[in-house]
Amino acid sequence: MLRRLSAVALVLIMPLGRSDAQSAPTRIALVGATLIDGTGAAPFSNATVLIEGTRIVAVGPRSAVAVPAGTTVIAVANKFVLPGFIDLHMHLTYSTDYPTFQFQTDAEATLRGFYFLEMFQRLGITSVRDVAASVGPIKAAAAAFGLGLASAIRVFGVSKLITSTGGHAAGPAPASPWRCSSTERRAAGSATW
Repeated sequence: MLRRLSAVALVLIMPLGRSDAQSAPTRIALVGATLIDGTGAAPFSNATVLIEGTRIVAVGPRSAVAVPAGTTVIAVANKFVLPGFIDLHMHLTYSTDYPTFQFQTDAEATLRGFYFLEMFQRLGITSVRDVAASVGPIKAAAAAFGLGLASAIRVFGVSKLITSTGGHAAGPAPASPWRCSSTERRAAGSATW
């Protein structure tokens, strides 16, 4: 399993379509799909989505969106285009095997995180909020994205859990359910209450 995760992480960490020389962004047109824009408007068919680099620059009916010469055109008739999904509660670095999770290193957790990011991206998830991951792997992923060494979905990490005594997870616990101030103060940093 770790060998498979390592291979996935190496593929994800390698620069994707990047060169050190300045070059024009890649231009792609998705043509002919039914578009659901996520605003509540009715879907419309025979849409064109024009993408330059990592940005969507035009969306509309095929007749209204000009596709510049040299653009890679991908025919997507009988397909649907819609905004990416957002997973607001997930555990990026957790193993599905609890004993493995308890004893994993930060390096293993980072590799597992990149594996899950790639899988989520293939499923149409474009942003995740990770609840309770170790700080190290999330910081490593953020650094890789910031340096352009990895291409993946947006990750919003909330770090360790704050829980009541005997509550869910093993994070810092307040002395009682009614007196959380010491735990909250520790989570907030130097706030004075």
